[in-house]
Amino acid sequence: IEITALEPEVFISLSDSIPVCSGDSILVIATEGFEEYEWNPAGQGSSQWFGNAGLVSVNAFTDEGCQALSNTLNLTFEPIPPIPTFQYDLPCEGEGMEILISTTLDINVLSGLNGIVISNDSVQDIEQLWSDTTIYAYLASTYCNSDTAALDLTPKPYPDEPVPSTDAPVCTGTDLSLEVLNAEAGVDYIWLTPNGDILQGELVSYGIFDLSQEGEYLTYANMLDCLSDTVGIEVSLFETRLVDLPPDTALCFVDEFFIEADTIFASYLWSDNSTDTIFYPSAENSDQIFLVATDFNGCESVDFINIDFVNCLVNVPNIITPNGDGINDEWIIDLDQPQFYQAIVYNRSGRKVYQSNDNALGWDG
Repeated sequence: IEITALEPEVFISLSDSIPVCSGDSILVIATEGFEEYEWNPAGQGSSQWFGNAGLVSVNAFTDEGCQALSNTLNLTFEPIPPIPTFQYDLPCEGEGMEILISTTLDINVLSGLNGIVISNDSVQDIEQLWSDTTIYAYLASTYCNSDTAALDLTPKPYPDEPVPSTDAPVCTGTDLSLEVLNAEAGVDYIWLTPNGDILQGELVSYGIFDLSQEGEYLTYANMLDCLSDTVGIEVSLFETRLVDLPPDTALCFVDEFFIEADTIFASYLWSDNSTDTIFYPSAENSDQIFLVATDFNGCESVDFINIDFVNCLVNVPNIITPNGDGINDEWIIDLDQPQFYQAIVYNRSGRKVYQSNDNALGWDG
C-alpha cells in the first residue's frame, strides 16, 4: 500500500498594493480552500481587515485537521499630513497681504469649502483685502490628504480722523494744551509741532518757551498700525513781557527808597499783596520781595529782590578808661557792616599811636 502525506500550504497577501492612510483599514487575503482560519493578532475567515500597523499571519486548518502556517506580512500605514498653518500679517482695509504656507508637502488651495483646487503655491497674494475673506487649503502626501483648514481674514479698520483742539493763544513760559475731541479707546494720537517735536496722547501739555513754537500743529490717529489722515490746527502765541527788578542790595534805613518795575504792565501784585506800581521796602517786609507783573496780553512774569537793611550811623566814643572795671575799657567804633573802615588815633603831639582796618577790634589805650 502506498501512502501519500498531504502538506497543505497557505499564503496571505494584500488585496491592493496602494499604501493605505492612517485611520483606514487594509484587507489581507489568505489562500482559499481551508476549513478554518485563525488570524494573528485576531480574526477569522479567509480574509481580514486590519486597522493597525504590525505583523500579520494566519493559521489555516483543513477538513482532515491538518494545520498550515502562513507567511508573515508587516502592515504599514502612510501618515496623514498635518493641517496646514498660515503665516501672515493682517493688513488695513484695502491693502494687500501675503500668506505663507510653510511645508514640504503638496499644497492645495481651494476655491471654497469643498471647492476645486485653484492654486498649489506656498505663497498666496491678496492684492486688496476690503472685507471678511476665508482661505481654504489642505496638504497632500503621495496618497493621503490632511483635513481642510479654514483661515478667516478680517482687515484692520482705519481710525477716525482726529478733531484737534487747543487752549491757544497762550503765553511763552507757560504750557499749551492739545486735545483730540473725538478720542477713542485703543487709538494712539500723534502730534507734530512746528519745530519738529513729536508728542503722543489724546490730551497733551506742551511747554512753550518762545515764538518759534507758533504755527500749525499736526495730528493723526494710529490704531494697530492703521493711520488716519493727518489734520492740523493753527496755534498763536503771546510773548510774555518779563519784569526785571533791581539786583539784590544792602541799604541804610531811609524812608525815601522805593522799588519799581523796569517797564509798564497792566497790573502789579507785590509780595505784601499791594497792587501799586511802586513798592516801599522796610526792615519788616524786605525778606525776598517779589513782583508778579501781568502784561496787556494777560501774560504773567515774576522777579525777586532781596534787601539787607543796615544801620549806617557811626558812633565814635570820646572817652576811654582802661582800668579793667569793664566800663569803657576799650575804644571801639560802633558801625554796622561798613564797606570800608579805617581808624587812626594820634596823640597831642601828632604821633600816630593806633591804627586798625577792622571795626570789630577795639583800642585798649
